[in-house]
Amino acid sequence: MFIKVEEIGPDGLELDEPLPAAEISDGLGDGAVFRPIGDGRASIRAELVGRDVLVRGTVSAKMGAECSRCLSALTERFEVPFTVLFAKRAPEAGAKTEKEGTQGGEDQEGENLFFEGPVVELDGVVRDNLLLSLPMAPTCTPDCRGLCPSCGKNLNGGPCGCPSKRVESPLAAALRAKVSSTAPTVLKGVERGTPKTKKVARPPR
Repeated sequence: MFIKVEEIGPDGLELDEPLPAAEISDGLGDGAVFRPIGDGRASIRAELVGRDVLVRGTVSAKMGAECSRCLSALTERFEVPFTVLFAKRAPEAGAKTEKEGTQGGEDQEGENLFFEGPVVELDGVVRDNLLLSLPMAPTCTPDCRGLCPSCGKNLNGGPCGCPSKRVESPLAAALRAKVSSTAPTVLKGVERGTPKTKKVARPPR
């Protein structure tokens, strides 16, 4: 997806184009939690702000994954709004952008988006806004109960019948051990907090 700057009129320029599933997959990489289900969609509006190009839009896509708690398959549709300002910049002497001055990207300090030449590329910006909105640990429902750690049954369908077992966290076990090692020793036959007295014999009269 790209914008020809000369086609942006006084009322702006609107585009509605697909975001190919293959491009989404390339951005996710191997071993990703999510996978695209069909192509996504990007609807944008571009306006001129002086010499710069302001882009507002929404990218949407249907994604599939496994629930991080119960491992059930899930699908979710994401709609992500975004706003990006591409600054017009004259190329520096000897400097080249990724595609000979037509690719939108970051400047040398990695802070601002820019463009050089008559075209602004949007593929990377649109895709990245979608990918950054995906959760790292998706769940089928907010209150998913997950799997039984003993038998592996999906607890969303009801209890499994395994005896409940209280699992102590490593931190709690460490604190309990520390308290036990630092507890004062109590002498046998002497209650804690009771001072031990010594009887003194009286002299004969």
